[in-house]
Amino acid sequence: MTDMTAPATLPRVAVLGYGSQGRAHALNLRDSGVDVVVGLRLDGPSAARACADGFDVRPLAEAVANAGLLAVLTPDMVQAQLYREVIASPDTCASTATVSPSRRCSALALAAWSLCTDGRSGFQI
Repeated sequence: MTDMTAPATLPRVAVLGYGSQGRAHALNLRDSGVDVVVGLRLDGPSAARACADGFDVRPLAEAVANAGLLAVLTPDMVQAQLYREVIASPDTCASTATVSPSRRCSALALAAWSLCTDGRSGFQI
């Protein structure tokens, strides 16, 4: 590890989704010393891969409820439903049907869509 290791106070990060972007981000975060949980449908095709990569894989709602920071890296077409049904619940970070963080959140970042087929290529420790 370099001097860029994650501080001990960094919250647990829930990476939601484990496709090209989710897997790369989860691996990069873990390799940087961050505590990562991967939130997935346990019967989905990515759960076995995330488990094989050594991640703590949890149902989406459980991962969201037990993390201090969310990385939503699911396919675009399911993000609105995921937000409404999981993220915006009273027990999680966001509190309304619009993107408006509750008091439980200290930060919220939104990003435009991008194609990321190799999010690990530039990562180094």
